[in-house]
Amino acid sequence: MLGPHYVIDAVAHPFDFSPENVRRDDVAQSFVSGLWQKHLLLSGGGAHTLTKEEFFSRFPAEAMAAALFEESPVDMAILHALPDLGFFVGPLSDIEQLAALRDRYPGRFLLYGTVQPYDLGAALESLTEQVRRYRIDGLKVYPASYYDGRTIGWRMDDPEIAYPLFRRAAELGLKNIAVHKALPLGRTRVHPFRVEDVEGAAIDFPGLNFHVVHAGAAFVEDTALLLARFPNVYANLEVTFSYLLAYPRVFAEAVGLLLREAPDRVVFGDGCTLVHPRPALEAFAAFEMPDDLVRGRGFPEVTPALRGKVLAGNIARAHGLDIRDLSTRTETAYAPPWHALRAGPR
Repeated sequence: MLGPHYVIDAVAHPFDFSPENVRRDDVAQSFVSGLWQKHLLLSGGGAHTLTKEEFFSRFPAEAMAAALFEESPVDMAILHALPDLGFFVGPLSDIEQLAALRDRYPGRFLLYGTVQPYDLGAALESLTEQVRRYRIDGLKVYPASYYDGRTIGWRMDDPEIAYPLFRRAAELGLKNIAVHKALPLGRTRVHPFRVEDVEGAAIDFPGLNFHVVHAGAAFVEDTALLLARFPNVYANLEVTFSYLLAYPRVFAEAVGLLLREAPDRVVFGDGCTLVHPRPALEAFAAFEMPDDLVRGRGFPEVTPALRGKVLAGNIARAHGLDIRDLSTRTETAYAPPWHALRAGPR
């Protein structure tokens, strides 16, 4: 809990940045180096910042769970499985590991599976198997990857690739589709990471919720326009939420615009283990929208009710959850940052 507010972290994933999993080519090395720089910028500093050796490892899932539930106010989190994206030997965040973690913490995690839809037949088969084997609660997709020196991308409004995938998801009982947008991956071309293609998916699949992950990091006005027009589009603030620590004015201008258009569909996410959850959450507890943005641009004041929506209420509603029925942390004090990682295996 963050004061009186339940907290659901809408994006959590223990990365595998170990040297064995990162491809040896310059493109992959540059990509992970960029993520390291982002961690240094957005982590909050001090003990919340990982060492380079800690960051470039196969991060233990249990150490991530400890960061969420023992070291921060997070009550529940959504695990995102991640593919190799063209930069890694294997998955960046392995679904089998995540499913096992979910099962060890009943009531504390939801799980999103992932597929790469370029081979649609294999993607549909994999999605069906993930629902059967891992009981996933949603789907995480990436609009582009980088293989053999070129961007391989697809669009959310493509009737030949995206729509069969979304139909299968709906048939399997999934309602929430999260798509990585706004932050291009390394040297991939920027166009697949724009947001205009979400429009077609939102129109043609009104029964699905489409979560724009990294909302507000770029294409802010386009994202706000989507939120204003489509009640099934959500803004997931992974990375953007941590701007509170590095760029508080940028956070206020970007997130304020999203909140003005859709206060019921903006959700907290931080991407743990890219950053530790606690510093930005504590900054958000004290955050107030600047007066000039409230008066001059009509941005909402951050009331307790709005804070509660962003921290948990909006994502809980997307998944049909009643916060009153969910597990909460019982600790009265936080453990030191990354203590389970730094203590070694339990």
